[in-house]
Amino acid sequence: MTFAQIVDFETDRIDEMRALADELGSQHAGGENSPMRRLILRDRSRPGRYLGVIEFN
Repeated sequence: MTFAQIVDFETDRIDEMRALADELGSQHAGGENSPMRRLILRDRSRPGRYLGVIEFN
């Protein structure tokens, strides 16, 4: 079953968050129930606010 999780967060260190997401994605790639795809989206109307959309298989 495929599902998606949405994480709403605020940070002024988005580059570090992206690097952490990349690292965790590499560690868990191919595992059972591991994330298949992820997006980090910036809120245009609120600086420093982001949404992480993670799709699991």
